[in-house]
Amino acid sequence: MVLRFNRLVFGLKPSPALLAATLKVHFESYPGPLTAEIEKDLYVDNVHMSAATPSEGRQKSTQAKAIFSAANMHPWDKAKDELIINLPRPPESDQLTKRVVLQELASNFDPLGLIAPALLASKLFFQSLWRKNLDWDDPLTTVDVQDWSKISQKLGTEFNIPRMVKIGVSSTIHVFCDASEKAIATCIYVRDQNSGQPSCSLVFSKIKVVPEKDIKKANIHRLELVAASQAVKCLAFVRKHLSMENTLAYLWTDSGTVVSWLHNCGLKHDIFVKNRIMAIQKTENLTVKYVNTEVNPADIGSRGMEPARLVEARSWWNGPDFLKNEEKSWPSNLQIPDFSTRDPVFALSLQKIALSVVIHPSDFSDWSRLLKVTAIVLRFARKLLERLKDRGSSLIRELAPIKENSLIISAKELQIAKNYHIKHAQQDFF
Repeated sequence: MVLRFNRLVFGLKPSPALLAATLKVHFESYPGPLTAEIEKDLYVDNVHMSAATPSEGRQKSTQAKAIFSAANMHPWDKAKDELIINLPRPPESDQLTKRVVLQELASNFDPLGLIAPALLASKLFFQSLWRKNLDWDDPLTTVDVQDWSKISQKLGTEFNIPRMVKIGVSSTIHVFCDASEKAIATCIYVRDQNSGQPSCSLVFSKIKVVPEKDIKKANIHRLELVAASQAVKCLAFVRKHLSMENTLAYLWTDSGTVVSWLHNCGLKHDIFVKNRIMAIQKTENLTVKYVNTEVNPADIGSRGMEPARLVEARSWWNGPDFLKNEEKSWPSNLQIPDFSTRDPVFALSLQKIALSVVIHPSDFSDWSRLLKVTAIVLRFARKLLERLKDRGSSLIRELAPIKENSLIISAKELQIAKNYHIKHAQQDFF
């Protein structure tokens, strides 16, 4: 007997694709600018839109509910006007495996990365499992089970996030980045001053675990530069989806080295550093500034934070306190010397290169003929080296210490040729 579902089941592998196709057909029945905005801001079964005024917001809300009435979606607390993100505690598992841990990680819905610091410990734990080359269904060791249990006990938290983000003509974007030996973090805030008192709200964050292959070879300065490079990519994403392409943005980093690299264009760097510096400098309407580590909210992201503490971390949700003040009271930038105006310093590196063997004994069947040919080649080499004057004197002493003008090869030349082959044979086989 074959049974068929009579409605869309969410949880199957094709469910997201089926949902997207269903919504696309559904939206065709509601043509208009609001539907186009919903399609642009839709993520699976969640949509995040903005409005310039309360009346516009109420109108969009009413129309969107009418469009989605069959879906019965309630993405925020209507009484408190807050987004609610639940970080559930993983259920007890009879047999904990790498597959189960990944399932728990993937089950947390946070596309904007608002609670990313609370998930860093779980990601680092999964990375440690990957380092052990376990199969997906291999049972974890007792120590790993205990470590996962400690992480799980700290979960089970509900985050209530104010839904409203003020965006106006005077708004600016502030991007903070940081790196540690474990993770690279970016958090982005929108600062608005239309209402007089500046307000600042977290709109996006991204935290990446440092890849295993980069942990040993990458120093902290390069990781900080990678964090800044990731930050400008996230900035482009936020600008596009908030329609703030021309809005002034600030990139804040607590790495004086990165600030120096970005302000001294005349310095030469290796390809890795150069490419990332160029990507950052190409970003339009961007000012790079230095911020102290103690007030850098991205430091929370790069080191992680327990969920219970993250709920109360004001600097994470609203940025550092100085953003609530006038710009003149913001941290002053580091005094970076302009190395590009200094006199250039040239360094010369010398390396002795071994001469290639141009006469191979294996090409000859007669020992006497080999020595004669070698003597003639060395005599020719001496004539070339004499043109180098002082630079060729050492090579002359090594290869052709005697000068012969006769057409007949002397016994001394044959002896030098013999020593030449004996020397190279010893170098090759001993």
